[in-house]
Amino acid sequence: MNYKLAKQLKEAGFNQAFRSRYINKKGEEFIGTGGGLWLTKDYERILTAVPTLSELIEACGDGFSSLTNCYEDGFRAYGKTHPKLYIRGKTPEEAVAKLYLKLYNHKE
Repeated sequence: MNYKLAKQLKEAGFNQAFRSRYINKKGEEFIGTGGGLWLTKDYERILTAVPTLSELIEACGDGFSSLTNCYEDGFRAYGKTHPKLYIRGKTPEEAVAKLYLKLYNHKE
């Protein structure tokens, strides 16, 4: 998942606490920071949580139907409440994150 999509989830109210992975604006990932803040010698980087696939599916709630691997097309996450709704992503996490944003009317 890239920083832009992780930040959109954060802005949409996705819980940031106690995640195991975080990403910064440069696309650098950090493991297990716990509080969302990473300090370095020269400056601090504000990090955005990267949720797991299961956390994303749970956040979609009843709106999530299924996930398929479409090979050349990447992955598709389907919405249950909108039968014709599907969102594409390069990874399963990206597809479900975009579905979450679409289901709850957040900007993609």
